[in-house]
Amino acid sequence: VLTAISNSPGVVSRSQVEELSTIATGMFKRHSNGQMGMLRETFCTLCSTFGLLLEASSSRGIPNLPALVVEALRHAVLSSLNLPSRSDDQLLYALHFVKESYSYWLKNHEADPDVMEMREGLLELCENHILPSLQRFVEEVEEQDIVVGILEIFHLVLQQHDNQSVKFAGSLATSALFHLAFGCLGLYPSVQIKERVYLLLGLVAERLLGCENGKSISETAIDLPSDPLDLLFLLGQKSSNDSSLIRSQSAAFLILYMSSLYNAR
Repeated sequence: VLTAISNSPGVVSRSQVEELSTIATGMFKRHSNGQMGMLRETFCTLCSTFGLLLEASSSRGIPNLPALVVEALRHAVLSSLNLPSRSDDQLLYALHFVKESYSYWLKNHEADPDVMEMREGLLELCENHILPSLQRFVEEVEEQDIVVGILEIFHLVLQQHDNQSVKFAGSLATSALFHLAFGCLGLYPSVQIKERVYLLLGLVAERLLGCENGKSISETAIDLPSDPLDLLFLLGQKSSNDSSLIRSQSAAFLILYMSSLYNAR
């Protein structure tokens, strides 16, 4: 099924999308509840298949599909986070399923009121389950790809500028996001993590303090230090004739200000 949908997404009918999504949701639910075992390969295939179904043009306008997506996501994520038998591969596929679902919402929410209602469930999943798990993953020094996947989801959610994204940004900030961000920078000294962390902090600043403030972080993400301790060193440098350094210092000051504002150390 996965191969057929991948090669020819246009041939999937509306009724097939509905039937396959209903079956997949039921399998995720039984697996999450412990009623059914599932091989790692099966779990990953289900996540990929559901994601591809959401990309098909025939998925639009199916009344019960948004509710199925939210239910399937919830069980897929919870099982990949909490089951003792879970693997990193399963969690990565579940996180990718979250991103595909949110992309589906972004493309269709304005034209479909049923899709519009998906977002509350997606945000609840991010805030109550994925965010608390990020702290555990950083403390346990999990695979970098897992941390990157979570940061990408939060970044995707915050790109929509509305009251819900402002509320989510506030939840991130008050849930030790800055402490976790500094932890990520210290534990994963890579360019990918550095850019992901600073781009996310920039969006949080945009939503909470205003667009222009946050842009100073996002636009200098590549120039900011990988070691958070070097933010203080950056502020101590003379910058009278270096516009790039001035922008980086402004971003560093804002990051440290917000971390102090939200009690990060």
